[in-house]
Amino acid sequence: MGRASERVRVPLALKPPGEIGGVMKYKRAASFGLLAVVAVLGITLEAYAPIFRPFPGLTKLIDRADVIAVVRILEGRPDPMDGYADYNVRVLKTLKGELPQKKMSLSLRHLPFFTATMKASEILVCGDEFTPLSQHIVFLREVEGRAVGIDQGRVRRVGPSFYRSLNCSGGHMPVSPNWRFVSIEDESVRDSVAALVRDYVSHKRAELRNVEERAKMILGNPGSSRDTDRKNTVPHRATGDD
Repeated sequence: MGRASERVRVPLALKPPGEIGGVMKYKRAASFGLLAVVAVLGITLEAYAPIFRPFPGLTKLIDRADVIAVVRILEGRPDPMDGYADYNVRVLKTLKGELPQKKMSLSLRHLPFFTATMKASEILVCGDEFTPLSQHIVFLREVEGRAVGIDQGRVRRVGPSFYRSLNCSGGHMPVSPNWRFVSIEDESVRDSVAALVRDYVSHKRAELRNVEERAKMILGNPGSSRDTDRKNTVPHRATGDD
């Protein structure tokens, strides 16, 4: 089911100075008012959404999502303003709720990973973008139409409802190409997500081991390649023609 339109609480800085005790001067009120307008528009409208929440924890992430699904990206491109973008996907499996079609469009946003206790320098930027044929767990919320403005303190939306990823870290997680071999049929939603995440970690570790082994074969053991080259090279002796 769709959610009711969000009510936007007007910050004090948007009210005339007389309504907040007359202490704030008009110049200061106008300055803070401009910042508040930018903040409200940035939070409520999908066109440009630079603000997002930290990872709330897996349990809260699951509770906030209307639908959790494993999808394959078919086509689409990220928004240059770091907001949401529409992607055509194929729904491979739903872990919570239902989606109306197996092939559909979702509004997704690629975000780095961080928690409320992490510093800005500790934010994890993972290479798990929504590239074609990549597969992800997406935590979705059903939204009643596209946000087009604010009317009497409420976000005004038009058009049909659609699904978009939660605007927080952890709102999407990659899965390995072999995720179908993970047994999750009789597991809870939380345990299913955890199993797929652990499987992805195992997949990446195996991938890294393959890279390391290939690098060893290319570079050889320290000093061994030089010794081999020396053994296979005939020493050059000086002659009278040199």
